[in-house]
Amino acid sequence: MLLPVVQVAKLIKSFNLSWIDKVVSSLTVPSLDGTNETVVVLSEVQNTPTGYANDGFKAWMATVEIQIYYKKSAAFNLMTAESDLTHKLTEKGWTIERSDPHITDPESHQITRSFFVSNVLIEKENK
Repeated sequence: MLLPVVQVAKLIKSFNLSWIDKVVSSLTVPSLDGTNETVVVLSEVQNTPTGYANDGFKAWMATVEIQIYYKKSAAFNLMTAESDLTHKLTEKGWTIERSDPHITDPESHQITRSFFVSNVLIEKENK
């Protein structure tokens, strides 16, 4: 089973959203040098065994934080873009658990937004 951040990264990349320039994971220690790209940073928040039965567990409860750093020259509607992304994630089985407000990053002065998505990831039986 792939790590939750890897699963969400693959999904977001597969959506081919034109406004996203880069998708990175906090596991890869991303460099956010420029403000001329919209970058999505994924971080694992929770990855806990669940679905206990027969002295074991059958699944993982996974939560991933999705931080969006918008390029300074963003020429698109942020709310429309976010709505499209979150609808696509829910269509793939992820639940939007929390949505934080837009803020301005104090260092880069970019508009940022965070979403927290979760999913129960079922383990495949070993055969």
